[in-house]
Amino acid sequence: LQYLGAEAPERCDACDVCEPDLPRPWQEHRIDAEQLAEAVAIEPVIRALLKDLEGENYSRQNLIRTLLGNLGSEAPARLREHRLCGALAHCERSQLEEALEKMIEDKKVEEVERSFEDDGKKITYISLRLRD
Repeated sequence: LQYLGAEAPERCDACDVCEPDLPRPWQEHRIDAEQLAEAVAIEPVIRALLKDLEGENYSRQNLIRTLLGNLGSEAPARLREHRLCGALAHCERSQLEEALEKMIEDKKVEEVERSFEDDGKKITYISLRLRD
């Protein structure tokens, strides 16, 4: 309760911290990755990430890696530290790809070709942005 700003008694005798042997009926029911993927809608999470990063030019691959939580130390800190980094870690990459393709097909998201120069060489990549 203290983290909510409320006064907390020394012991409440009603939580698993104060009562380690408190029954936990939910422990009998395990949720596997497939059930979790079915329960969590992928599209709203993708939309939220794209909205948060609006105007920034990250590659489609880095956006997918962000949602899966598969970013290496070389990835931009903005992505590694984003609140949605790993939000879809329970999903398969193919599920994100399928969801993105559907969003593109439904004209909710568009692919944008971007490029930059690196040692005199033009590097081209695909980024994503929400459509109006």
